[in-house]
Amino acid sequence: MATAVTQYVSNTFAPFFNTVKGTVNSSNRGFFSGSSNSSSSWLSSTVTSDSTISSVGQVATYVLAVLVIMLFILIIVHFFITPIFQLRPGGPGMIPVPGGDDGVIFWNKGDHPQLLDNQLPIVGKSWDYSLILDMFIQNPLQFSNQYRILFSRGAVRKATPAGTDTFLGMLDTYNLVVALKPDTNDLVVSVLSGSSTTKNEENVVISNVPVQQSFRLGIVVMENALEVYLNGNLVKTRKYDYNIQSVVGPIDSASPQESTIVLFPLLKIWNRILTTSEMRYAKPDLNSIAPLGALPMPSSSSCFSNAASNLQNAGTAASAAAAAAIAEAERLRNLANRS
Repeated sequence: MATAVTQYVSNTFAPFFNTVKGTVNSSNRGFFSGSSNSSSSWLSSTVTSDSTISSVGQVATYVLAVLVIMLFILIIVHFFITPIFQLRPGGPGMIPVPGGDDGVIFWNKGDHPQLLDNQLPIVGKSWDYSLILDMFIQNPLQFSNQYRILFSRGAVRKATPAGTDTFLGMLDTYNLVVALKPDTNDLVVSVLSGSSTTKNEENVVISNVPVQQSFRLGIVVMENALEVYLNGNLVKTRKYDYNIQSVVGPIDSASPQESTIVLFPLLKIWNRILTTSEMRYAKPDLNSIAPLGALPMPSSSSCFSNAASNLQNAGTAASAAAAAAIAEAERLRNLANRS
């Protein structure tokens, strides 16, 4: 009896179980088949992406290798055939390389403090150096009976000047001096040559320098010659009559009495001799704008008002003296007639 019931149940529900089993098997096959297809697609795209990255990497490697080879060739040409890289402003070469300028800048903050010798890149050197000095002459009408010294290095002033028409009449010694002539805007650049017993001024004169306008003075002090530039252009080269004297010392701007004559927007010094091209293209560029604090030039009437007043007073005094002399002569004539 039990066996018959079991057989009946099995025969009755067998089709249902078979249907469910088929559905599940079909679903499983579809799932794993879909997973397999997705995995295959992902692996295929990954392989393609890796292949693309590999191709780009190979191209970048080739380009980098070519650039390295070209750079190596340019370096060989630069050092053994002709300059390619411009290591300094104004130097030879066609491709500027930043960071090659070895000049040291001073006085670009508006004031002009004394620079001690140990603060300078040319410490202990009397020659074989170069400098540019940006100048703004604001009051050339402050005349004097001697050189108006605006800039100096190693200058030692005399306690009592022995003369007013030479630097040696005002200074015991100096390495470099820049000054205006007593009553003109002619600029004089001077170095000292000679020996301990014989001293000689080696002067270069630049006539009629700009007034109320910034200009750049360039100086190259060599062992046997002096070069002076104005706005990058060589004005004159002077060969020394004697050997340059070995004088070092601090750099000073104008004395307090003459400090209102000129302003210095920039001083730059090199511990070597600059070429003409380097001096012409020296950086930073000259700033044509008047420096901060620059004053207008006083009018000639205010400059000479004191002189005019003195002449007028002198004329009045002379007239009074003449009148008194005439009165005294008339008195003496009357006395003579009475006698």
